[in-house]
Amino acid sequence: MELTQEHLEWIEENKLFFTSNVRPTQEQIHNLFFMLTHVDGKIHKPTGCSRCVASARNRVWAEYKKQTEER
Repeated sequence: MELTQEHLEWIEENKLFFTSNVRPTQEQIHNLFFMLTHVDGKIHKPTGCSRCVASARNRVWAEYKKQTEER
């Protein structure tokens, strides 16, 4: 599934989270895994595992770029 307009706006507002190595807040992690669940249709629970967060961030960022480049 694609990201919703609300997801796209949240990513725009939190672009630094996706483009740098800033430490994410609990809210950012929660939103990230919520979007990942929406994108791939599997349930993903928020975790503190840095590798898991990085993988989720990369997947959501790739979907964001794909959708915004098509416009």
